[in-house]
Amino acid sequence: MKDKADVAAIVLGQLSVSDINRLKDLAKGGLTIDEKREARSIILGKVSEEQYNELSQVAKKYGVSQGKTRDQTLKEEEQLKAKEKGSE
Repeated sequence: MKDKADVAAIVLGQLSVSDINRLKDLAKGGLTIDEKREARSIILGKVSEEQYNELSQVAKKYGVSQGKTRDQTLKEEEQLKAKEKGSE
């Protein structure tokens, strides 16, 4: 129950209603890689590093994330963008 309360406090405290609605829309029927990247971008842009890491650990606990830190996620995203640019 504490996990749900912690996640709700972060989400409701940091994300706008339109952000939350967009995340809900993205999550309908599962996430494609592009949708996952968009969702991650929304969250990364709105929460602190500490909050992101907390959300990531809760998601890992429930089997929906690898539990990567914010820094790990940002590095991975940079590598993906560089790889995409190289293949254009």
